Amino acid sequence: IKPGILITVQCSFSYQKMRTKSSVAAEDLVRKLEEVVSQQEKKYIGLEDKYEVLIDKLKDRLECPVCYEIPVAGPVHSCVNGHLVCSNCKRGSCPTCRGKIMGKSLLATDIIISIEHKCKNDECEQLVAYNSVEKHAKECKYRKIHCPAYACSESISLPKMPQHIVEVCEFSGVREKRFHKPDKSGTFRFQLHCEENWEPLRSIDTVPFMWEGSFFFFNWDE
Repeated sequence: IKPGILITVQCSFSYQKMRTKSSVAAEDLVRKLEEVVSQQEKKYIGLEDKYEVLIDKLKDRLECPVCYEIPVAGPVHSCVNGHLVCSNCKRGSCPTCRGKIMGKSLLATDIIISIEHKCKNDECEQLVAYNSVEKHAKECKYRKIHCPAYACSESISLPKMPQHIVEVCEFSGVREKRFHKPDKSGTFRFQLHCEENWEPLRSIDTVPFMWEGSFFFFNWDE
């Protein structure tokens, strides 16, 4: 065997051996990192569970014993025994123990500001931060709106309003297929009866307008 060939074999073997050691070291490092990540995840899950339990207990304490709602704003009033009641339900005595109402609970107000609040719309399950409650209430896709038919006094959640107008409402005119359609020029025309001491809304035909398959209701802004 020539010396050059022997050296080449030995170098190749040494390189392969070093490569194997590096791979083993890398695998050990990855394994250790995975163990650390797993331990941190378990700690996080444990802390998250404890946090949820704490929040549930705080909400139970904040819940008004009269209206059974958690206030989304202060003040919250406290009696001599520490029971809480919201400002809307506050009376001369505590509804829980009949003790005297002593004053406002600053701690309760601080908790209200710090926790997330469930949307008050029945179909919405979203939790909202204190400073976003009002904004969410205006934008919630399940918010309740008044039926656009003038004579109807119902308030229905937004997703259910089309069904109410088409199948339920007695004043929309849709069930009876009573609605205005545009003339050939695309103009809607209706009559307005003006008499002495007339009431605008009662003098207007409240039958909806139909345009390209959609219904529109006339609104009068005095």
